Amino acid sequence: MNAPPPPEAKPGLSRKAIIGWSVAMLAVLVLAWFVGAVVVPAWKTRRVVEASTILLSSVRPMKRSDALRELGGPEEAAKRLSFYLRLPNWIADQKPTAVLLLGCCGEAGIEPLIRVARSNDRRLRCSTIAVFRQLGPSAERAAPALIEMLGDNGLDPVTTQRLRPSVVDALIRVDPYGRYATAALIPYLRDEDWSLRYDLAIVLGSMGWNARETVPELERLLGDENQNVRRAAAEAIANIKRRQKKDAPK
Repeated sequence: MNAPPPPEAKPGLSRKAIIGWSVAMLAVLVLAWFVGAVVVPAWKTRRVVEASTILLSSVRPMKRSDALRELGGPEEAAKRLSFYLRLPNWIADQKPTAVLLLGCCGEAGIEPLIRVARSNDRRLRCSTIAVFRQLGPSAERAAPALIEMLGDNGLDPVTTQRLRPSVVDALIRVDPYGRYATAALIPYLRDEDWSLRYDLAIVLGSMGWNARETVPELERLLGDENQNVRRAAAEAIANIKRRQKKDAPK
């Protein structure tokens, strides 16, 4: 008798099917990572920022610290807030509040704030200037970014001119001794806006001996067409020379 034929082997998965399953599994893993690493932190940051908007309108230091603690502490909060500020406005619609929270992050928040200061968003510029004014010398590294705001910085000329007084005020607060500002301010002493020349002459005079390299340009302003500028330049030169002995290194 003839032996019965062996049963036919069931066909295995084709190569195309295996590749398809592999791609699908990889897509699921990437999606899971994206949700865990991006979507969830972004959503949590958005929720904290929105909840803080009203609280930050008044001085509530404890509530600000609560917000930072919920975001993982100052360093982690600075990272999350920096990411939040890079999101589209339709997702992150409370960016000025995020800037104010960055100002509460201490040293970890300085570099993200400097990046925001170079943004072309007028609201964020205004918020950043206000934060730098509050931080004072602890934000000394922000002086170059503030100086950039005095010139052609991506905003329209009218907005730039309106922001200049606040920028100058923030600059003297973060860099009161002129460690960064003196040489960089010299070109702006020739600006066509007399009020800027006037403000900067006052600022340089307050910096004392550290502003000595600006004296030749201040002396040129003694012949300025504006009387207020001439007076401010004369006072600045007098202040710098008067403080020479006191401030000059021994």
